[in-house]
Amino acid sequence: MMEKIPGLSEIRRDLSEDDRKAKDELLHQLFVQGNVMVFLARALGTSADGVETDEKPVLRAIPKYDREVVDRFIKYLEENPDDSSSIRELAQQFAMSAGKLQSLFHYYTGITVKDYRDRVRIEKAIRLLRETDLPLFAIAKEVGFRNSSSFSVFFKNNTGKTPGEIRTAAAYQ
Repeated sequence: MMEKIPGLSEIRRDLSEDDRKAKDELLHQLFVQGNVMVFLARALGTSADGVETDEKPVLRAIPKYDREVVDRFIKYLEENPDDSSSIRELAQQFAMSAGKLQSLFHYYTGITVKDYRDRVRIEKAIRLLRETDLPLFAIAKEVGFRNSSSFSVFFKNNTGKTPGEIRTAAAYQ
């Protein structure tokens, strides 16, 4: 896939093996992050630049039964961000092996279950931080964390900001 990008093969030839591995990993991370952002923007009815659209998420075709299972699974993840069950436990609820569910989910949406679950949790946390006065430990519990410190680390790692910074910024809007 990466070889189809014009000029990439020339760049790769000029790099040492270690440099190539680092560049491939960086390109992979950028590709995954880009897919996550585009998917979320479409799911939220906005374009990647934040402009509202009527466009629905572009999901890949899979057999009808599998699509229905993945759709129910997506709905479950969105309605239950506080569920900290493992993928294996969740897959059992949907009468599938964990591997098959993850594979179908990734093929259908273009992102992993973990990435999607993390995004759902972050979106709900941001909404709660902006719209409520709930204490941080309550928000952490609402999105599936046992304590506020692990939630804060997760939040900072995924947004680049602390929950307090989000709440403070919302107070000034």
